Amino acid sequence: MNKSNAYLLPFFTCLLLYSNALSAQFSDAFSEKLVSDHQFDYAIPTDNGLYKVRLHGKHSFVDSTGKIAPGWRWYDRIENFWEGIAPVQLKGRWGICNAAGELTIPLEMDSVRLGYRNQTVWFKENGMWGMANGASGKVLIPAEWEKYYYASYASPVLWSVERNGQSGLVDNYGQWLTRPIYQWIGGYYQSNVPYLSYMLAGRIGFMDTTGREVIEPVLDYDMVNFELTFAKNKLWASKGGRWGLLHSNGHWLIPPKFIETSGRSNTGAWVNTEPGLWGYIDTSGNFLVAPMPLDRPWQRFSNGVAVVYQYGKNGVLGIDGKWKIPPRPEIIKYKINKIWAIELPDLKLACLDEHGNAIMQGNNIYAPGDGYLYLERKGIWTFINSAGEWIRKPELEAIRGFNDEGAALAQKKGKWGLLSNTGTWLIPPQYDDAYSDTYRIFNDSTRSTVRYTTPVMLVDGEEVDVVKKPGHLLYWFKKGKTWHLTDTSGVLYPKIAMDSAYRISYLCDYFFAIANRVEYHYNNLYRIYKPDGTPLSEIWFEEVRAPSNGCLNFSVRQNRKWGIMDKNGGFEFPCISSSEIKRSDVRDGRTIVDCYGESFYVNNKWQLGVIYEKK
Repeated sequence: MNKSNAYLLPFFTCLLLYSNALSAQFSDAFSEKLVSDHQFDYAIPTDNGLYKVRLHGKHSFVDSTGKIAPGWRWYDRIENFWEGIAPVQLKGRWGICNAAGELTIPLEMDSVRLGYRNQTVWFKENGMWGMANGASGKVLIPAEWEKYYYASYASPVLWSVERNGQSGLVDNYGQWLTRPIYQWIGGYYQSNVPYLSYMLAGRIGFMDTTGREVIEPVLDYDMVNFELTFAKNKLWASKGGRWGLLHSNGHWLIPPKFIETSGRSNTGAWVNTEPGLWGYIDTSGNFLVAPMPLDRPWQRFSNGVAVVYQYGKNGVLGIDGKWKIPPRPEIIKYKINKIWAIELPDLKLACLDEHGNAIMQGNNIYAPGDGYLYLERKGIWTFINSAGEWIRKPELEAIRGFNDEGAALAQKKGKWGLLSNTGTWLIPPQYDDAYSDTYRIFNDSTRSTVRYTTPVMLVDGEEVDVVKKPGHLLYWFKKGKTWHLTDTSGVLYPKIAMDSAYRISYLCDYFFAIANRVEYHYNNLYRIYKPDGTPLSEIWFEEVRAPSNGCLNFSVRQNRKWGIMDKNGGFEFPCISSSEIKRSDVRDGRTIVDCYGESFYVNNKWQLGVIYEKK
């Protein structure tokens, strides 16, 4: 035996004994009662009291005793039910089953797909598509079509079918609304006008949901590169190479006379009247900005201003046609209300007011999205609000962006504290270091603003925003070699003192978990803490999550097995499940648990109707 392996053998032996002892510690308090001793690869309960199971690669439905349900057989695949029908596959052929296991469409199809409503089924036979009713098996459209598409997801559900480059429109009952004469028929999704675009003889028109052509095919093919849906009954459209504004009734609100449009919206658009001349018009055709020499504008007006380019220089133009900031060679980078941040030709940065006058200048300016502009000059930081008001004079050596509580970690004279967005110190600068995983630092060396805009909590494995409550966010501060935890009050949690600033997972009801590493890693361990900072339990878990059950308990994982811990630190369910437990319920002293809506995964097998009961 290799000497190095010989030295490791006692270590792994002790580790195995420790792991077994922990498992026994949690399992001894519970007894397992099986409703059924039949075991499958998986078992998923259904609404009708049956279980969808898999065994040796085959699928079927069984009752609570583990017997095949009446009418059912084993299939290679069973897809999910929708409106009482489901696709099934056996030996490479597909069909449709109802809830009783009866084949309504025989196992003779290349493929089957469920429609959106009315038990519609698209089936593929001999390489061509047709439509049938999945409940009765009645063929609605013969299998003679190369392709089919959703034309409308809304009511009514419509389909476009295609063969030899010709498309037609059918409804969800197989009724033809148009002949198959179009080059294509497009859908509508987010429009208040239920029109479908179509192409005929290389031109675009629109039809309604009955298949009636409401706008003749006279619009240019180039429009396919733009939005083809009416918003508030209006659509910027092109005809004969000229652009105008079209109403959904087919009449032109603004005749098609402009060379090009840009920045189109419900309220107006930039229009190109002559080569090199652009103006901005409203939807009545009135010029708000008279045609003037501009490079192609791309930005819509926001709060009455837009950044535009003229002869390669950019400036800020008002909706009244007057320059707020005349064109200049600098690059306009950020805007916070009426304050602009620009990059100068020498890579220096500056803040300008709404009239283009310099407010401050420095090496770095950032607008991370929290409503403030941060300026660094010669290693000293300060910040101003959206009105251009100085919140604090330049004296900070570092500052981290403000969070949703209006607080930011900041450094002054080598010490860290917590600064409010009014410029006052919530926690005076007195600590050697500070950390918060709500925001990450930005500085002059990284020139980055990567941060968490809000804290998150894990619910069923998904990250969701924490409900904003005063004092909810936590901060690490270092004094000497020890890290302490506090909220915005500055009062330290007396029982939390660690050798590093560990990552915090916000759970619910002010409960939180602390990891033994700052970043997520495969060997992180987490301990749950109560709102007052005392440990809920001394146990370190591999993962901790808050199930979606009103924060009654927590999903915890230890030794790669999942269990349930209540808010008093006791185990409702031992750490023996191989899958995460998302919900649990205590009834008459028994803990009934639910793993992702399925049954329990224990000893590498899914089991039916497992109930764990405290001894």
